[in-house]
Amino acid sequence: MAPGQRLVLCEETVRERSGLGPHRDLAELRSLSIPGTYQEKITHLGNSLMHLTALKSLDLSRNSLVSLEGIQYLVSLESLNLYYNCISSLAEVFRLHTLLELQDVDFRLNPVVKNESDYRLFVVHMLPKLRQLVLGNFLFR
Repeated sequence: MAPGQRLVLCEETVRERSGLGPHRDLAELRSLSIPGTYQEKITHLGNSLMHLTALKSLDLSRNSLVSLEGIQYLVSLESLNLYYNCISSLAEVFRLHTLLELQDVDFRLNPVVKNESDYRLFVVHMLPKLRQLVLGNFLFR
């Protein structure tokens, strides 16, 4: 991927990575892992998650996500791995506030962890069911 290139996650990639056939309902999916590769790193989610309403676990580690717009559809999400992405503002982190079931979040190696001194407090207050927040070399339970 060339620097500055925008790669938006699409439904086709979701189906391919999950092994879910073209005629199966995306709402059946409970777990999805789409870590970035050397050749491909997702920068935006788009509307690709819109039908994943029963998804419990999502791994988007090692991508280049700059925005979490589109994550709000994952109303059943309990675990979110965003390790090593490019989330840099609390405004983007705030997009998680609609995910009321979210219990485990990994934001290690995202600029927001370094740039925002109140990041941890912000996340803990925003997510009432949070059990585990991983940032830097620290794990907060």
